[in-house]
Amino acid sequence: MQPLCAKAARSISCPCQVQVDVENLQRQVISIGMVTVMNRTALIAAIAVLAYGPAFADFEIEDARTASQQVEMEIVNSISVGSVRSGDIRSEHSFGVNYGAFRFWDTGFAVEIENRQGDTFDLGAIEWSNNFQIVGSGEGEAPSPYAVSLYSAWNFNLDGSEDITFTVGPVFEVVSGPTSVVTNTFFEIPIGEDGATSFDYAMGVMYDVGGGLDVGVEIHGEIEQVFDGAPSGNDQEHFAGPALDYEFVVDDGEVDFHFGTFIGLTDATPDVGVAANLNLGF
Repeated sequence: MQPLCAKAARSISCPCQVQVDVENLQRQVISIGMVTVMNRTALIAAIAVLAYGPAFADFEIEDARTASQQVEMEIVNSISVGSVRSGDIRSEHSFGVNYGAFRFWDTGFAVEIENRQGDTFDLGAIEWSNNFQIVGSGEGEAPSPYAVSLYSAWNFNLDGSEDITFTVGPVFEVVSGPTSVVTNTFFEIPIGEDGATSFDYAMGVMYDVGGGLDVGVEIHGEIEQVFDGAPSGNDQEHFAGPALDYEFVVDDGEVDFHFGTFIGLTDATPDVGVAANLNLGF
């Protein structure tokens, strides 16, 4: 360690250099402060929009990779824009919490609030979901080029329809450089009622452009009564459109904001669907 007088002497002999260092330090502090404020402002704005905006849970794409010992809070939102038949769901909110119980298993609970055309917002269902990863690396680990999981969910409906529905199916993910592809293929089976099984699917193709931002396209759809007189193609619901995903860090948590705008592809599909989903991971 050098004497303080020597340090002071160097500081006095080189005042310009000291001034430059101080200015650089000030600029760095201001820059860090601005980024923190912007991230927190974006988070607050996203929560404000999502908490009060309408939602439709079918616009969510489940991940194939599980996250061990991680708690995630989710708000899943979307809205159908355009003509909707009276009594059909126009929008739906889902508020949930997931926990990575083990390296291969995520489990979670969610409450769904729905808005049917011509009606008010009502409690639609309580959901218990589980995701078992079968192949590939988990979230936060060195990424493998592919991952496969088995997703299932029990929905205890409170909207006057079937008492219980069981959703099950595989989730596939393939990663090649900055491009990732995730597919969901699920069967929704009514339990204890005479309703027919439906087939729900979703696929997202995203490209990592850097800075926590991914852009791409998604498709979503449903075929009702898939094993018992399924409707013709023009009477099914199918959506496609652009999507973006922005992830950033706030304090010790990760924030993931997902937004998509989808165009209805058939006569039975609403003209436009909008999804806005927020995920907080700790």
